[in-house]
Amino acid sequence: MASFKSLEPDAIFLNAGGMITMAGDATPALYRNLTAIAGREGVIVGLGSDEAIIRNSPDALVTDLEGTVLMPGLIDSHNHFLRTALDWERLQLGDVRSTEELLDAVGQRAREISPGQWLLCSSRWHETNLAEGRMPTAQQLDRAAPNNPVY
Repeated sequence: MASFKSLEPDAIFLNAGGMITMAGDATPALYRNLTAIAGREGVIVGLGSDEAIIRNSPDALVTDLEGTVLMPGLIDSHNHFLRTALDWERLQLGDVRSTEELLDAVGQRAREISPGQWLLCSSRWHETNLAEGRMPTAQQLDRAAPNNPVY
């Protein structure tokens, strides 16, 4: 087993207000006695009190956290795979920024599909991203796609 000293931290962060960990049963817990963290090439190699970490890391770059509470990084691509798959062939409206732009896109797609065929739009857009800040009206959609129901 490697000793803490042999891991040679290149960075230490002191004076944390505590650390939230996900250890054990993965229930988040705040530990106020953990005030320092040591790292080597971006990997955590030690946790403890300021005194314990600084004593074992005399040559590391020191950063004062000024009482900030540390927590694990949350890295999540957050993808709803079924919704993404179903949306793949639907009309993508995520980049539209006005009702006019949205209706132009709907009209273009309506010209590409058969009359009576459902015109399906991706769920990856929101009316608050439009300059008007609202949904298009049924009348506007009917004018853009007069021969197709729009969803």
